[in-house]
Amino acid sequence: MTAAALFGDTLLYTSLPVSAARLGLDALAVGLVLSLNRWVRLVTNPVAARLFERAPGGRLVVWGLALAVASTAAYALPALLLVFLAARLVWGMSWSLLRLGSLLGAVEGTVGRTGRALGDMRAVFGLGLADLAVGRTFVLSTLAATASIAAVTMAGDATAFVALGALAFFAGITSVVAVELAIAHRTTTADRARILGAYNTWADVGAAAGALGGGALALAGTHLPIALGAALAAGTLILWRSASRPPAAAAYAQATP
Repeated sequence: MTAAALFGDTLLYTSLPVSAARLGLDALAVGLVLSLNRWVRLVTNPVAARLFERAPGGRLVVWGLALAVASTAAYALPALLLVFLAARLVWGMSWSLLRLGSLLGAVEGTVGRTGRALGDMRAVFGLGLADLAVGRTFVLSTLAATASIAAVTMAGDATAFVALGALAFFAGITSVVAVELAIAHRTTTADRARILGAYNTWADVGAAAGALGGGALALAGTHLPIALGAALAAGTLILWRSASRPPAAAAYAQATP
């Protein structure tokens, strides 16, 4: 159901850049429109987390699907710019509900195979390795994503560009699944919705800033935002190592017989 709801909105990410010149939009304007639904999720993600703590998850997912249908249908009215922008905001709330509901369903509805369930949810199958080695999965997939993004800047033709971009996307999604699995392992039913909601919010900060900033940087050429993306991906390895390192007191206690 989530995939079907996402399909209509995803079409916008290909149709809008292609039609930008005809609509009189520059790269910055396209970035603003595509990031609008992410900026609003900085507010709607905490709201969704509170709702999932208080109401049945299935009912909230149905509401999310209804909002997705309404917002996607509004894209067919391009002459009404305000309606179009409002639809992007409504889609932000819809996706907050659908994403958190999908994550909670994958985590709480499986035992011992959460990594595979999270991978299946994102159509990246065969991630049962992640259930056994979260850290290794994150490091290897992030290294692959970083290398692929960096290689895109040197791609000599469209075929290589698309192939490297697809590899970077696949590796990046695998990294995301590893992070979500790590959160699942460190949370309980009582606090999982709140913590996943906060995680989604921080992820959307990066997504919104990337869409808007990428559009601005693209005015100076495509190589600059892509190179910056590779550097940021590499930086997550440092953050992962810091988050995975036990506190000094705990490490001392483990080392002391």
